[in-house]
Amino acid sequence: MAELPFLFDPRGYEFQNMVDVLRKSAEAGMAALSNEIRTLERQLEEYRQNDEFDGERDEDGHVLWDRDELLSHEISLAQEALIELRKAFAIAAYHHWERSVQLWIAQKHKVDMATGISVRKTKPARGYEQLSNAAQEIGFPTNAEFQRVVTLANTLKHNSETYGAKLLELWPDIFPSRFSVRPKTLRVI
Repeated sequence: MAELPFLFDPRGYEFQNMVDVLRKSAEAGMAALSNEIRTLERQLEEYRQNDEFDGERDEDGHVLWDRDELLSHEISLAQEALIELRKAFAIAAYHHWERSVQLWIAQKHKVDMATGISVRKTKPARGYEQLSNAAQEIGFPTNAEFQRVVTLANTLKHNSETYGAKLLELWPDIFPSRFSVRPKTLRVI
């Protein structure tokens, strides 16, 4: 068998493969929702230009609902779904890293290859600090920028001001330019 000019580890290949699957899934879902939003926005624009009422009025002639309100609401729901989809995939990507590191640690310490003896009967690593340190020990160092991803996932999962402020400090580029922080409160203005 020919020797490769680099070190190949199938765990890295599998990890990257799953990241690619998650990315492609996210892109497909976001494309579908974005198309739905564009379709609804076209329908809303066409309805507004039509000048024909499509809806329901009560006996006094007051509008109970009309197509404009219905389409506007559907657009809002689809936009919210798009945001939630993005959050879900960001969290899934981080959880994939966590599960992968836990698996690699278990594989590494299940059996000592030199002696064939089962080793390391310690509690499994949990949380970013422990997982990152354990990954380093087994030869999978975490990129220094990865703390941003961890904080993003925690901010999305917990909707916490503490995580939000930390995320703003670590990764200000992902916030809109109109974003401002008030003491004890994060908000978009």
